[in-house]
Parts: sequence; C-alpha cells; structure tokens
Amino acid sequence: MSSERTTDLGERQVFEGPEADATIVRLALEHEGIRTRIQSANAGRTRLRGAVYVVDLSQVEQARAIVARHVKGGYPSNAALGSPWTCPKCGESVEGQFEACWKCGTPKP
Repeated sequence: MSSERTTDLGERQVFEGPEADATIVRLALEHEGIRTRIQSANAGRTRLRGAVYVVDLSQVEQARAIVARHVKGGYPSNAALGSPWTCPKCGESVEGQFEACWKCGTPKP
C-alpha cells in the first residue's frame, strides 16, 4: 500500500499492488487532477505488480485518501468514475468511466 519510496525525480509512491489495481488507482488519481506515473514489475511468472507515484508532492495526502478508499473496497471517487452519458449514435446509456460506447464504439462526446 503506502510507502515513503521516492524516485530520482522526487515522485512519491502512494500505492503498490497487483498491476490491475495499480492501473485503477492511477486512473482514479488522474481523474481527480493528480498527475501520476506507474511503474510495472514482473513479480513472478504470471503475477505483474505495479507501483503508482505522485508527481506533485503537494498532492500526496489527497492521493493517499483516494488510495485508502480503494484499498477498503470502495470506489475511488465519483469524479474518477465520471458522469453517465448517452451515446449520440445509438442512444445507449454508458457509465461515465468509459470513453466509448460499449454497444457501437462511438467515442464519448
């Protein structure tokens, strides 16, 4: 989870875990306006791990709060998910985190 690791560029690690979880955490942080970087590593033959680093140190505490919600099993935030939208081409209702309609592939307006 949280760590005091930093990179040579001064980025602070706020999450480490399975790569899929790291990707979700990174997306949640980016949607909240927190610039991040993810570093992946092979932890074994089939298990990939990822670490999420926050670029702006002034946002580390905010990032840790979002990560804590994720670790507890909650959604990272409503802002991370985005508002639902209706596809302008086929009229399908699409969850906010998706950038294209799942039914016809039309990009989010």
